Parts: sequence; structure tokens; C-alpha cells
Amino acid sequence: MLVFYTAMRSLLAKIADARFFFLLAPALMALLVIGTLAQQNAGIYEVQQTYFHSWIFFLFGVVPFPGGFTLIGLTALSLFIKTIFFSEWKWQKAGIIITHMGVLLLLLGGMVTTLIMREGFVLLREGAEKNYYESYTERQLVIRSPDVTPANAGVQYFKMDASFRWHDMGDIKVASTCRNINIITRDEQEVDNPWGMAKFMALECAPPAKEEEANIAGLTFMQGGKTYIAFDGMKNVPQLDDGRIVSVERARTNIPFNIRLDKFIHENHPGTTIPVRFTSNLSLREGEIVWPAVTDMNKPLRYKGYTIFQSSFAEDADGTKASILSVVENKGRLLPYIATLIICIGLLLHLYILRGKP
Repeated sequence: MLVFYTAMRSLLAKIADARFFFLLAPALMALLVIGTLAQQNAGIYEVQQTYFHSWIFFLFGVVPFPGGFTLIGLTALSLFIKTIFFSEWKWQKAGIIITHMGVLLLLLGGMVTTLIMREGFVLLREGAEKNYYESYTERQLVIRSPDVTPANAGVQYFKMDASFRWHDMGDIKVASTCRNINIITRDEQEVDNPWGMAKFMALECAPPAKEEEANIAGLTFMQGGKTYIAFDGMKNVPQLDDGRIVSVERARTNIPFNIRLDKFIHENHPGTTIPVRFTSNLSLREGEIVWPAVTDMNKPLRYKGYTIFQSSFAEDADGTKASILSVVENKGRLLPYIATLIICIGLLLHLYILRGKP
């Protein structure tokens, strides 16, 4: 037991040693350089997921390299062990210990934000009302059954992830899925009994777009001996023999209140098409309670853990404008502020303790 304790103590001391962080620092800097250079050919979302929001990735497809989660996790572990097991727990070191605690909370807040934060957008035309936001990046397969009351009782949602290919949903079998597609002319010999739009076109996988939200996801599926296609934004969505409608849509997340757009104001700089102001006059409704709210380019709206930003606008062919609102759900958003306050308190306390010392 003594040998085990001594070995563990020695291992913890090495992890807590400042030289351990000096070994991590070059890897952290290299990760930043790699991620920055990768943005020349990939979008921000893909770079984040591949390099910064991962435990490990492979350089050039073969060389393993620690991802952001691994490097930040080891940094936090080193600081935690140093603070808890190897700090001098006395008044003279109180400021340093509190500062270390604040840094640990800051790292924890970043991890929590990365893991639980969700964001999307709401597109609203004047007079429209929604109680959900749509994902920028995730797509889902939606199957709607006819003549079901209430309407949402006949809707099935399936997340289109990497495991969705060859997915079996009872009588519907997914043959192939693509994160991004090219639409090509159908060769009649490619599949058996193409139906609907699949008679004239086929889907082939294309390289992902640089910006994730620009991807058009699609799939080919079979039902009742017929082959169908569906893709994101498809107008003539396939309808099965039993009346069910199949579509590919952006993943939706419900929010606990309704957002209604009462008026959208869009102003340009005089004589130009450069926007100077976007403003959305909204009504928030929760149950029977309704109250007005305003959000614009520099004035986000916060309610029940959600932050709503005025992001952009869309314009129909007839010139009618719609407001695009970004919605961010981040339950850990206060952690960085609390951590920063703790760090400031620790530094001020440390300076107070050192006052008058040579």
C-alpha cells in the first residue's frame, strides 16, 4: 500500500508540475495554427468539431494528435491537482488559491458551454408566430401521417447522423444518405422502380460546403417496392401510397414560449444598399400572457435562458421581407462571468496580502 501511495504521489506531482504545462503549451499553440490554417478549406463549424471540440484527430489522415478537449482537459487536471494537493493552504497563499479556483471554473464554464450550448435561427414574416428554432447544421427526416388529430401526433422525427445510412423504419428502408448533394439526371437502370421526382433525378454525395448551413442534405429510400428521393428544401416532397409525406428538414428545437413578429424595420444608409439598422418588434407569448419586446443589431433580447439576436433578413420575390433571428440557449452562460469575478478577487487579495512586503 505504501508503494502504491508513493507511486501515485509521484505521478500526481509530475502532473501538477509547471513543466507539465510547458509540454502542453506547444501542442496548444500547434492546435491553434492547425485549426486556423484548416479554415482555408473548411468552414468554422467543421473546424471546431474536428480540431477544437474533439479528443483526438489525425493529421494527414494518419498521425494522431490531441484535440482541444484533451489538451484543455489535461491543463485543467494539472491545475486542479496543483491547487488541491500541492498548494500551501495558508493565508499568505489565499489569493493565489482563489485565482486558481477561478481559472478552473473558467475552464469548466468553457467545457459546459461547448457541450450544452445550442443555437439556431427563427425566420419570421410579419404576423407569423413560432415556438421553435431551427438548427444551422443538423438535418432530420420527417414523416407526416395524414388525417391525424392533433396534427403533431402523426409526425415522426429521425435524426440524420452517420448511423442513419441503411436505417430501417419498419416499411421504409433508407438506402443512402448524403450530408451534401449534387442533383443529377436519373439513369433508369440505376434503381428499381423510381417514383415521383426520382424518375427524373438522382442524388450523389458532394463534398461538404465550406459553411455548414449551405449544405443540402438528401437521401434515397425505398418503400413498397418503389424508390424515392428527398432532400433539404425540396418543394415536391414525396408522398407514399398510404398518404404519408416524407421530407428532409432542419432539426427543430421547441422553446417554452412563442415569438411573433409584429413589424420588421430595415433601413439602409442613404443612397446605398448597405444596411444600417435591422429591428424586429416582437410579441412574446407564454400561455395567456403576451408582452412586447424589441431586438435589433446591437440589442439582444434575453428571456428564460435564451438570447435572441437580430441576425439578418430574407426577401421574397415580391419584395416582402422576413426577419431572421438567432436564438442561443446556453444554461452555463453565467459561469465565465462568475469565474472572472473570482479571478479578480483572488488577484486583488493577493496584492493586498503582499502590501508592504519588500
